[in-house]
Amino acid sequence: MDEKGTNDGVGWWGTIDRFIGEPASRLVANVSTSVSFLNLEVGESQTRAWNDSVRVVKRECQRLAVTHPESRKWGIVFEYQLPRDVDEDLT
Repeated sequence: MDEKGTNDGVGWWGTIDRFIGEPASRLVANVSTSVSFLNLEVGESQTRAWNDSVRVVKRECQRLAVTHPESRKWGIVFEYQLPRDVDEDLT
């Protein structure tokens, strides 16, 4: 994984503190880029869903950080590829 918190198959990773501070547009761009590695197209509805998810997760992380300040150091992964078996007929 590179220092920007992205990697093939992982939309974004880092600490909760970094996630809270990262602009939503950058988080969504990182997720969109990670999906492009999978040769998948990203439509408008998916981008909207990611924006909605970022908003909710940021809000909850901020609440968590207030009630449990130590959580700012915890790790978080936002959007990742689930491992799956490859159908041999498709390869």
